[in-house]
Amino acid sequence: MGSIPQNKAAYLDKPGSPLVVRDAPFPKAGHEEIVVRNAAIAINPVDWHMTDSGMFIKQWPAVVGCDVAGEVYETGPGVDLFKIGDRVIGHAITLWSGRPQDGAFQLYTVLSVNKAAQPPPSIPYKDGVVLPMALETAMCALFFDRRNPLPDFLPGIFTPVLALPCPSFKDTVKLSAGKTIVIYGGSSSVGSVTTQLAASSGIHVISIVGAKNFALAKESGAAQCIDHKDLILVDRVVEAVRKSSGEFVGTVDAISLPDTINIDLNILEHLGGGHLALAHPHMGEEVVPDNVEVGMVWSGGFNEITDSMWRAYVGAALKFSKIKCLPPPTIVGKGLEYVQEALSLSKAGVSGTKLVIELE
Repeated sequence: MGSIPQNKAAYLDKPGSPLVVRDAPFPKAGHEEIVVRNAAIAINPVDWHMTDSGMFIKQWPAVVGCDVAGEVYETGPGVDLFKIGDRVIGHAITLWSGRPQDGAFQLYTVLSVNKAAQPPPSIPYKDGVVLPMALETAMCALFFDRRNPLPDFLPGIFTPVLALPCPSFKDTVKLSAGKTIVIYGGSSSVGSVTTQLAASSGIHVISIVGAKNFALAKESGAAQCIDHKDLILVDRVVEAVRKSSGEFVGTVDAISLPDTINIDLNILEHLGGGHLALAHPHMGEEVVPDNVEVGMVWSGGFNEITDSMWRAYVGAALKFSKIKCLPPPTIVGKGLEYVQEALSLSKAGVSGTKLVIELE
């Protein structure tokens, strides 16, 4: 590899402060880890929640960010799936580990081999980078098959159990055919990917989404779209679920704000209860019916479901277009200096797209 290149990172020095780009230690790949030279990084709402409040951060100064795409620069011991020079997308887990080297907002990031996959050459980095964290969140929301206690810093919150069979290339049978799910925010990053994975499993997806994003939700695999501004939204969704031929298995809320959560609970109450999976750590004073199970989908840890899907499914699904790079990216700029602007744009709200920064 020759001389070690200089790493730079967009550092958060304290909660609420602007990110500062400066030199950073060059990361080292540990057991079953790779170092990726980032070509593109993407923004998730949790990123600005972390920079605003300092939540989840264990070490200061901090490097946050969850989505990376680039080229393998170094492989650590025990790595057999990747080699130097491979193209990868991956879910950076600083939110879970707390280590700065695991953050996306830098030139070189450490990834676990269980959080990365190889996209085909036909997928540009700017497109592939919209997927990683959303993919893992969708996996946990749909397929995780047991209650998973979260870290000590999130006591009392558990992943809701939808426990659906994982999609597979080994079986052409749609293992979850005959089931119906409601996804609130179907044009968001998490909503788009959750829709894709659910539809790949044979699930009838009813997507609550803005009218201007119906086409995006349909492209993701939604069977029905209902406008979130519909004056009788709850009635529309309840009617759609009852008219579908599938067993209702629950709701995934990719927005997870107080207004959307109240609508979710109203829908579930009319349908006789069920599971509600929230994509963000937000629960206010909502009264939850006894027959409704509510929980936050926590992505970033290691479990047999997500590890297996990253290793055996994601790369192949990208190759054969079973997973599409949706929603499409909006490029904010080129260089780490644009991360702060992208965080501000994300906080202000985006629709039908994911904000991306190119690095090369």
